[in-house]
Amino acid sequence: MAGGRANVIAGSTMMVPRWVQRKVLRYLRILVLLALTVLLVTPLRNALLFPVFPGAWRAHTSLRLVRMLMDNQHFPIDTPYSHVGDAAGRMTSLQVNLSDVSRFLEKDDPFAEFRRQREVLAQKAKQDVSAAKELALIDSFKPVMSLEERAQLLFTMDVFLKACTEHNLTFFLFEGSLLGAYRHHGLVPWDDDVDIALNASQWQKVRHVLGNIPGFTLYSPPDSQWKFYLSHLPNFHDKPFKWPNLDLFFFTERDSYVWGLTWGVKNHLMLHVQHLLPLTTVLWERWRLPAPACVERMVLNNYGADTCVTPMYVHKTNQERFGFQTGAVECSRLHKFYPFVFRHVPTTQEGKRDVVESKKVGDRVLNNMTVSAPPDVCSE
Repeated sequence: MAGGRANVIAGSTMMVPRWVQRKVLRYLRILVLLALTVLLVTPLRNALLFPVFPGAWRAHTSLRLVRMLMDNQHFPIDTPYSHVGDAAGRMTSLQVNLSDVSRFLEKDDPFAEFRRQREVLAQKAKQDVSAAKELALIDSFKPVMSLEERAQLLFTMDVFLKACTEHNLTFFLFEGSLLGAYRHHGLVPWDDDVDIALNASQWQKVRHVLGNIPGFTLYSPPDSQWKFYLSHLPNFHDKPFKWPNLDLFFFTERDSYVWGLTWGVKNHLMLHVQHLLPLTTVLWERWRLPAPACVERMVLNNYGADTCVTPMYVHKTNQERFGFQTGAVECSRLHKFYPFVFRHVPTTQEGKRDVVESKKVGDRVLNNMTVSAPPDVCSE
């Protein structure tokens, strides 16, 4: 019977007229040609795939993108922490006083205005349906971290910065942290981690240094992002790392282009080296930190400046969200709740490459600072 069924199937295939087969092949060739055209003609590809195509990819050819996607992080890590040391067998000389975390516990609540404005809205919501809807929206943007957790994260950042300075490790702010520097001069108020890009050529040195700082742990898998955090924090029941932490990603350079080697940042880290170097600095919380030369270009390509979106991943609880579970709103609706940075070129400074950055919450100016305008290459 099995042989009979096979003959029937084979016979039915043979019964397809040749002209039908030729037409099918012709359409297949047309489809393949159209697909290749879309992929190889960059403007056409960008126009057709615009809704789903990462902004950081649009300036690059499909062949270069394929090369980037095939170039992935895979570090041959086989040395346990207890034997990690530098080339001469020495550990880092960085000394850490864990009680210093108290220096980062802010006396004044940085989000006091959010809580005050939210309380006003909550009172209105008791009698106003539209206010109730606004309250539900605003609550999706409430701060994730407590003041103690913020202090732990900022202390961890401080130790990381000291280690990088002592050992000449190359890094820059990236992802949500770069967006936070550009839009808030610090953490995005509803974010809960720090994103940092490091040079993959230094991965062994990074591991030697960060893996041997007393009181801290470096989680360093061979093929995904690393995490750096205080060792005494509580454990997750289903994760091998702790929180609050710094998310560490790696980048590489090939033929004048820089891209993410760690898979998690490939959609946002793809640029010509002239848009990255020389690194500039941005204000982030209490530090001036390294950032790509074309900060605004990267932020606008990856996120846009006018729409505020809640994270797809909550690190505090290790919960991943689907698109329909995230909130998105025009940032202007949050201006009275949180500090935002506004930029303008002074009218008396025409012809000079200066920009004034004003950090305000509502109509109240918190501070002003003058920075250099981005280099001309950033508009190319």
